[in-house]
Amino acid sequence: MTTYIIRRLLLTIPTLLIVTLLTTAALRVIPGDAIDVLIGQMDLSGKEDRGLLRAELEKQLGIDVPIYEQYLRWWWNLIVHQDLGDAVIMGFDVKDQIIQRLPVTFELGIMAIVIAILISFPVAILSAVRQDSWVDYIFRSLAILFISLPSFWVGIMVIVFPSLWWNWSPPIIYVHIWEDPWENLKMIVLPAVIMGMAINGVNMRLMRTMMLEVVREDYIRTAYSKGLTEKVVIFRHAVKNALIPVITVLALGVPVVIGGSVIIEQIFGLPGMGRLAVEAAFLRDFPVIIGVTLVFSMFVLLIILITDLSYAWLDPRIRYS
Repeated sequence: MTTYIIRRLLLTIPTLLIVTLLTTAALRVIPGDAIDVLIGQMDLSGKEDRGLLRAELEKQLGIDVPIYEQYLRWWWNLIVHQDLGDAVIMGFDVKDQIIQRLPVTFELGIMAIVIAILISFPVAILSAVRQDSWVDYIFRSLAILFISLPSFWVGIMVIVFPSLWWNWSPPIIYVHIWEDPWENLKMIVLPAVIMGMAINGVNMRLMRTMMLEVVREDYIRTAYSKGLTEKVVIFRHAVKNALIPVITVLALGVPVVIGGSVIIEQIFGLPGMGRLAVEAAFLRDFPVIIGVTLVFSMFVLLIILITDLSYAWLDPRIRYS
């Protein structure tokens, strides 16, 4: 197991190299850059030559060299100095800003996944056990509804209609959880529920399908024949064997949560990594975008590793040796 974990961790290095390289190349290809934004904010009044000014700014920012050299410099600073650079337009240290905003996105994502699990698993199990009943039909319809509704639209509707009908809107001033847990919870729960809706729907459908397959197995019938209660058979024997595909899909939902945070944080005014990425993209602040991409990629790779390791616990036949 230890050898397997070390090997997987080493394999993340080339993955991160490829992700950051593609991000750097894409940012240099798209029209416009931070230099254009900086020059646009200056009052030139015809006194400065735009070409000379651009060349001077590029030299100051260290982007007057080929792209491969910029990329290697960035990795050198990261590995040797643990430095992600400074934001060109916004002017802050990228690493400090990520450390400040990461807990917000982390809290939002974890809560979205936990809510999805707490809702989808019991609902899917009940739907499978009561197959083709009215309960099953209602839950199946809800799963399809959750999958179909785009989270950004639901978020906007949740803000607009309650404010029109009941003169109520979600809190807009973010309060850290260690300052006031209750106020923090009031602001985080609603966007977390909206983010978890799509994961909810997929998990409900998949968990129900897997449960229907498992409950038809011979060992389940044997367990019933021994006189075990339905509760014991379902939760002790059936659920664990149905979880492997569901856990896989749940892990694949982590990038969906990360992508959703970019939109949801912007809609609800949460000062997280997603909102930082949007602000940096509008300003073409490349160091910020690359730093956020690196952190998100590391988080996704870690979740995939944890998911793979969980298979050995769910199924004793799986061994990592």
